[in-house]
Amino acid sequence: MALVHDAISTRGGTNVYAIPVAQPGSQLSIWLEDLPADYDLHLVDENGDIVDRSTEDGSLPEILEQLDLAPGTYFILVKSYAVLGFDPERNYSLYVELVAPSSPVAEEIAELPTEAPLPTATPLPTATPTPSATPTPNIPTVTISFSLDPSTGWPSGTVRDQTGQVRTFGTGNTTTVNVRFGDRIVFDAVPDRFSLLFDCGPSNPSVQPCNFNASSKGELPELRVTNRDPIGGFITISGPNHYGATRPDNPSRYVTDPLTTLFINPNPR
Repeated sequence: MALVHDAISTRGGTNVYAIPVAQPGSQLSIWLEDLPADYDLHLVDENGDIVDRSTEDGSLPEILEQLDLAPGTYFILVKSYAVLGFDPERNYSLYVELVAPSSPVAEEIAELPTEAPLPTATPLPTATPTPSATPTPNIPTVTISFSLDPSTGWPSGTVRDQTGQVRTFGTGNTTTVNVRFGDRIVFDAVPDRFSLLFDCGPSNPSVQPCNFNASSKGELPELRVTNRDPIGGFITISGPNHYGATRPDNPSRYVTDPLTTLFINPNPR
């Protein structure tokens, strides 16, 4: 069994761990405990499809059991939500046991790419040493940079895509940003204060976190495309204190003119 102590470092962030399964019929057990906030636990396959999920309320433990996995690479997602809080100073405990039909020994757990490598997994007192978590480099990254005109407050900026190509956007325009499963989306804000909404509606979007407001640099999370569904959302940006009515389906608020809009289009057909 592997034991990992880790923390979510950004508001609405998701930590992702890779589990390679070599033999058919392998059994996978996952426990997520000692939660500092309402985190959820998802298991997805290498195609980005959700295999199982646990969504208990509050800080109750999340548990998943899969008794007959096909060979392939699976991903464990520890998910937080912008509106439900997080604590970067408190670790959760993630226990993972993968048992092949022919062997009682758990296989290895490794981390998907993140900016900070996962701490080395700690062995249980009784058993086989736990392999170290190893980061995988080169996450495809989309960077959204924006600024505000000092005289008018109108927003404008650039989008740098996964290949390094840069496009500009301005006030009154809607710009489509194509992303795919596994990509991350980061913000590079020039102003200290602004008004931003990422609106995904009531559906289960592919990009997480979503349905949040951000008014300063420290409130901007890193976004991840966590599955292959084509369900995206709209980012609207304006000057400071340009918020309007509260949205009907969650506590975030609409952004008012002058604004610019970015359509985050995941897994385009």
